[in-house]
Amino acid sequence: ELYTVEDKRIEYLCLSLSEQYNTQIIITMKKSRRFIIARHGETDFNRERRVQGTSNESSLTDKGVSQAAALGAYISEREKITKTICSPLRRCRQTYAQISEVCAANDNALPEP
Repeated sequence: ELYTVEDKRIEYLCLSLSEQYNTQIIITMKKSRRFIIARHGETDFNRERRVQGTSNESSLTDKGVSQAAALGAYISEREKITKTICSPLRRCRQTYAQISEVCAANDNALPEP
């Protein structure tokens, strides 16, 4: 899922959302700040319809890796990312790693979170 928001005070909100909902957040800034908020890709828990919460047990499925790669392709073609924030949970880090890999391959490397 991809959400975009424009607001000068949104960074604090993004940090709170990242921690509260275990969601990966990628932030872009241009003349005004533009934020891209991305949820992690599909996990084995999602597929099994199990609640993950703050559990760090779930990992991305092959579909989740493909979803993250597709988001990476979208971002690398349309955005110049200047700052990233990522939850420390495995599924979020895996999503970030896949997005980052695709962006770097397309000569649009992401900064480390």
